[in-house]
Amino acid sequence: MKEKFEDWAFVYMKFVDLLHHGLTPEQTFIDISYYCFHEDIELSNHTLHELLHAAMIEVYYH
Repeated sequence: MKEKFEDWAFVYMKFVDLLHHGLTPEQTFIDISYYCFHEDIELSNHTLHELLHAAMIEVYYH
């Protein structure tokens, strides 16, 4: 699997957007995982969790 920085940035912003709209972290992770699968975005579950945690810090603590 070859992860691309552009995918990281795009998915991070999707996480931030969904969290800002009131989705729970669990709902957000499921939605983004489903989106990545259907759009052929190759990110590992570990990377998705790291991006979610970063987005949660951005949304909840800034």
